[in-house]
Amino acid sequence: MSTSIIVITGLSALQFWLDVSARANPNSFSFTRCERIPLPGKYRLITNPDIIKTVASDLGLNLPLNMFAPDDSSRHAARSVRLSLLPGNLPNNSFIKLQDRQLPSRLREMKIDIYVASPELCFLLFAGRLSFVRLIELGCNLCAGYAHSSSSDFKQIFRKPITNASMLSDYIAVAERIPGCKKARRAIRFIYDSSNSPIETKLAVIFALPYSEGGYNLPGFCMNERIVLSEAAAASLGIDSCLCDIVWNDEHAVVEYDSNLTHLDKGQHGYDKAKANALSDSGYRLVTITSSNIKSFEAMENTYEMVRNALCKRKRPKLLSKNVLRRRKVFNELFVFDIKMF
Repeated sequence: MSTSIIVITGLSALQFWLDVSARANPNSFSFTRCERIPLPGKYRLITNPDIIKTVASDLGLNLPLNMFAPDDSSRHAARSVRLSLLPGNLPNNSFIKLQDRQLPSRLREMKIDIYVASPELCFLLFAGRLSFVRLIELGCNLCAGYAHSSSSDFKQIFRKPITNASMLSDYIAVAERIPGCKKARRAIRFIYDSSNSPIETKLAVIFALPYSEGGYNLPGFCMNERIVLSEAAAASLGIDSCLCDIVWNDEHAVVEYDSNLTHLDKGQHGYDKAKANALSDSGYRLVTITSSNIKSFEAMENTYEMVRNALCKRKRPKLLSKNVLRRRKVFNELFVFDIKMF
């Protein structure tokens, strides 16, 4: 006997993971609390329009709802649903079944089994639809400590990550025969965990990419790394460590992004200055980036020079000149032509 379920995929699954506007407790979806499982061996897809609209509304998802159909016989046109055929040979850990504690009360009462394509499967599914740069950005967003939320003044909230670069890599390693796998495997090399804002993510992408891919070839950093301060700096700041946006530990260099939304407050400005002094006293070279440093390609090139100098990295004028058009293209993709996916 087949089970009647809903299988959310595509843009709907991506919206589920990256936009938590309708979630009461986003941290219940962290990777430590969501078990990856296969779909039932046989299932019947629920496509009743009223049920679909209720599920989409209660989960904060747009219509039409993207869902996987088990076979061609299940596929049909419906205004509230967009169906695609379930790929064969998917790894067993490709889906997450939503638990009662993760569902709004109305969906709990309806007793519907809802499965969502895992963040790792979403990453693979979009490998064929996104440019290489956008795919890396997506991977960093999936591994980040934030999500979009229309109810927040800052349009984002902090939450525990839903996956990490290691989990993405492990998943792709066992999904060799799925389209997009080769591109996804290349992209994983440039994905970093623990970004705390979309701008941090974009900076990480353009810093990590090599010259030949349109980046600045400054890999080897950690994001939102906690730096232990020197004894004198700790006494001055009043804490023994501080969190920094992008950190090159071996080079003792730090990049901090100061958003206009959070760093123009007088109290925050005073703390930022004290933090900068504490980092300097602890032997770290700090580069502070503001919106003016990324407002144009030319400004971004100057920002690179500041970061390169802080890292004491030798300049490669021939390589920089040779790949300037690639860098401009990557900059435009990340900072100018920002595509809304949902």
